[in-house]
Amino acid sequence: MAGEADGRDEPPTIGSTTAATVANPTREAHTQVDSEPSEHSAVLTAIDLSTRTRDSGRTLTTPEDALDLDEVTRLRGFALFAAFASVPFALVLLLFAGGDPAAKIIHVVSLFVVVLIYGGVVFRLKDRRSVSAELVTTIGMTGLLAVGTGLYYWGRFAPILLIVPIAFFVFALGRSGAAAISVCVVGVLIHSVLTGLALSGVLPDVGLLHPSQLSRIEDIGISMWVQSLFVGVTILGRRRRTRFLEGLKELDKAVREIAKREALLDEAKADLDRARRVRGPGRFSGQVFAGYELGIVIGKGGIGEVYEAQHLDSGEYAAVKLLSRSSLANTELVNRFYRELEIASELKTEHVVKVLQVSDDDAPVPFLVMELLSGETLSDRLRRVGRLTLSDSVTLVTQMCDAASSAHGSGIIHRDLKPRNVFHHIALDGRPIWKVLDFGVSKLVGSQTITRGEVLGTPNYMSPEQAMGKDVESSADIFSIGVIAYRCLTGVPAFSGPDIPSVLYAVVHSMPVRPSRVASVPEAIDDVLGIAMAKDAADRFDSCEEMAREFRLAVDGQLGPATKARAAALRDKLPWRSVTQATRRPAS
Repeated sequence: MAGEADGRDEPPTIGSTTAATVANPTREAHTQVDSEPSEHSAVLTAIDLSTRTRDSGRTLTTPEDALDLDEVTRLRGFALFAAFASVPFALVLLLFAGGDPAAKIIHVVSLFVVVLIYGGVVFRLKDRRSVSAELVTTIGMTGLLAVGTGLYYWGRFAPILLIVPIAFFVFALGRSGAAAISVCVVGVLIHSVLTGLALSGVLPDVGLLHPSQLSRIEDIGISMWVQSLFVGVTILGRRRRTRFLEGLKELDKAVREIAKREALLDEAKADLDRARRVRGPGRFSGQVFAGYELGIVIGKGGIGEVYEAQHLDSGEYAAVKLLSRSSLANTELVNRFYRELEIASELKTEHVVKVLQVSDDDAPVPFLVMELLSGETLSDRLRRVGRLTLSDSVTLVTQMCDAASSAHGSGIIHRDLKPRNVFHHIALDGRPIWKVLDFGVSKLVGSQTITRGEVLGTPNYMSPEQAMGKDVESSADIFSIGVIAYRCLTGVPAFSGPDIPSVLYAVVHSMPVRPSRVASVPEAIDDVLGIAMAKDAADRFDSCEEMAREFRLAVDGQLGPATKARAAALRDKLPWRSVTQATRRPAS
């Protein structure tokens, strides 16, 4: 294989979409795609990237999140009903009821306590997304206080008992089984103690409604029956939650599979288009450049073609990249190619393809002679195996970061890092190594870009600032490495869509689904990739070295609290997308 892309890749590379046309829905974006900008263009209606709002703060990413939010709504509704409907009705009724004065006062005080605490609960849960076990226990114990004093005043079989199984069922549906069980146990104990004290005569039965016509056996039997209902309702609620959660997880699994297939289908369509244009003779096949006779075309980049070549004297094989036929007449593309020659000659790291020779000013066609790589692109590997292991991903990210760091140290920003531009090379000594290819759209730090505000790169892997046609710094490459790592770990692209505007909108305005929700990876990976793919360049890692280090720590389970807190703050600004949202196609 050559030291360039083989042409089978993720969605097309943008050649000349201006920031204005991307951001203005009233204009048409004439977007150059693939490797023949002047011959293959698509007229797409752009979308307004500035008017869409980000996902709601209530984005749900797991079935547990859905049940947690349901629990908040359920407990808030229960507290609202108890504090402002049931308790006020009981207080009005107490104004006209007789009974033991001391028992009435105790019951009235407990009801006011319920109003105060439950009123506070209604306020606290207004914007909450989950409920703690402590809060559930507080709600339950407060309610039992009122029920216990009510049973003493009204009687052990008074209608106030009806609210107990309702409350127990509400608590049993919550996340905390321990809180539900503790509330149930306390409720059974209160009723049992009151029954025992009344039957033994230790506590006088002052209730307005009491079982005076029941025998002791009947009284005990009915009391046990009531308590069994308490326990039964709690068990029923826990079983219902378990089965409902299992059903949600099955549905979630099916939706995730649909989202994965749609994303991979988008990627495969672009791969197929590119695959048709390689591995055959090209315009310059059979001609000689710098002593190398060109053979078949083995790759096509954004502005050039890559040929397999053999030196006429030494017999050594190499890869020769020349400007494509459509690019020769474009002065800007020619300038961009010459800049690639300059950049490629400066980079000496082993993780960048080795340059053997570059054309001089007298060459009829600008060319670049590179080492002929043996292996496959990351794009090919992902298409073959689906996704990489954690160990392989660490190696990949580390070596990509090394290559990008070397470029950044030389004042160069790649701007088009993607799976097709990363190659898994098998050296002559059998050692595998990842190499970064194609600096055709790279930028020299501090220089005026020759693209004059154009959006260059591949939509699915470019940074938000790049997608909007803004100036980019080294953090743009960090973003792209994060997106590549996401693709390798999860098996699906972070950003996908049926057309370029849809993808650009996703890149600028939304996060993908949390990596640990798509594949079995440590949750610490979510934190590292969340920082690497932050929408604001200032929120990303300061350097490729820092990203590589934090990625290794995340895989080893040693990610520091500072990085976790940094990631949590970014999630508050823009949360990961839910699986359901990931299956929706943005309007184009």
